[in-house]
Amino acid sequence: MTDRALSSLCCLLALTTGCGGNGSPAGMTAGADTETTGVGDGTDAEASGVGTTAGPAATATSSIDETDSSETGGSEGSGEVETTDIVLSEHKAFPTAEGYGAWATGGRDGTILYVTTTEDTGEEGSLRWALQQDFPRIVYFLVGGEFRIQSRLTAYGDNLTVAGETANDLGGVNITIPDDGANVDIRISMQNTIIRYIAAEGGFASQDNGGSLLIPFSRSGSYNTILDHYTGGWANYTGGGMVNIDVDLGRGGLTTTQHSLLHEGSYQQNTGGGGGILASYTRQIYPDDYDSQLEAWGAWDGFSNHHNAFIGLTHRFFNTAGNGETADQIYNNYIYGWRNRMSTHYNGNQPIDIHHNYYEAAPYNADLNYALMHRFDYREATNMVPPIETNANFYIADNLVIDKDGSEFHGVTDDDWAMLSTFDPDDPQDVSDVARRYEPAPSPDGGMTLHATEDVKDIVLANVGAGMRFDADGTPHNDRENDLRYITWARERTGPTEGSQTYGDGGLGDHASFVHPVYVSETRDRNTLDEEGVPFGWEVPGDVVNEAGYSRLEMYLADIAGDFHVLRAR
Repeated sequence: MTDRALSSLCCLLALTTGCGGNGSPAGMTAGADTETTGVGDGTDAEASGVGTTAGPAATATSSIDETDSSETGGSEGSGEVETTDIVLSEHKAFPTAEGYGAWATGGRDGTILYVTTTEDTGEEGSLRWALQQDFPRIVYFLVGGEFRIQSRLTAYGDNLTVAGETANDLGGVNITIPDDGANVDIRISMQNTIIRYIAAEGGFASQDNGGSLLIPFSRSGSYNTILDHYTGGWANYTGGGMVNIDVDLGRGGLTTTQHSLLHEGSYQQNTGGGGGILASYTRQIYPDDYDSQLEAWGAWDGFSNHHNAFIGLTHRFFNTAGNGETADQIYNNYIYGWRNRMSTHYNGNQPIDIHHNYYEAAPYNADLNYALMHRFDYREATNMVPPIETNANFYIADNLVIDKDGSEFHGVTDDDWAMLSTFDPDDPQDVSDVARRYEPAPSPDGGMTLHATEDVKDIVLANVGAGMRFDADGTPHNDRENDLRYITWARERTGPTEGSQTYGDGGLGDHASFVHPVYVSETRDRNTLDEEGVPFGWEVPGDVVNEAGYSRLEMYLADIAGDFHVLRAR
């Protein structure tokens, strides 16, 4: 095995078993009866805060077969062969789905719509055509490469699965915009969506004004969604975009973003490079209706953000708002570099849990002012008068901050609350009285895998972004050029030394450098697939037991997305 393969395999094992430096398990997803597991340092999980509370999505069962080694291929004299089955016991969006969006059904049992062209024609076979149908559907790619969107693409019609993993061996799903594509983006505005393995990045390198692309991909007005292995960047707001209230439903949330890479945006725009994800900004939906703002703020049902990488962003990851009872969860994320406040939490009693995240300052970081890392504005929940009378509601614990010289920044790691302050320094509040909560909110029914903070960087970077692939033996790798650019920044602690000030100066956010590679584009013959969309001859892996009721197509999609490799390593 090559050094790269060995290193990647070790990272995958760390990702799936949660091994700490001593090899002890820091967390695992298992059956409903599984107890929370400690870090392996001799402390119990309740004291350390590290472990897993999880729904019974998948369990592993082991058996010992006492047979002769000459017949089993075991080592001579062992007399034992251990086999492990992956038992899928809950019908989630896909077997490795977690968090509040884990139970989205997407286009399950709906019509398979085949994407056969990368051109944005709007005709049958195009991505635009597939996204704009109004019945339950699974978008299945028979072509990969660059999908250049020529105008805003707003997808309506509930119950959608975008199976980007079907293009993983065809060049991937790389959504781009023209250099002059002001406000050209994709918006998913519907209930019940599963979106996996897509990239959406701007591309205005030829313009010295940076265009006006705000968000290349968003889920504004969506409810009950999961976004997995997404890559977003090169825009004002680079991430999974706005996640707001579904106006027709009158609710928002039940949303997960996981294993996604959100990277560098345009620093020359007024957002200064932009951030990742904005959630529950009801005042933008009801700008002149105070009563509707109040009602919507109380209708936010939780947002899980875990095992994502934020690399080369400046601020606004995450910005949240809300007054519901279900938590916004920010845990086990890796952050490399920021320029000013990383997040602002705009009022509401919404529980905000920020824990077990790994923050690493980059060369372009301003000097660390840990009080500006996470901020809250308890006074102005809306832009109406009078403002909502609420208090902040935070649980902050077990985060790690690494300074630019590679040393641990004890100003935060010795006191997690030091990273939280009010938004207006001229009107400070006693954070201990206003905001603190000393227990995390209850975990969602979708479960959560929680790793020890010191392992988060390696674990996240080993399985993140739209370019993630798994070899037949389970070895993970990411060969997508744009993903590797930013993963390399983080691994090697490199990147620009300062923010861009003028076009072409090479600083952080200089969109002269936002040049897309030539994307490989390959096709698949529809005749190689049966009527269920599964290649002829494909079979469910022999060690996977489907007790959850996944369809044959869902099992195939899980297989090519690497889910069974991840579960197998657990």
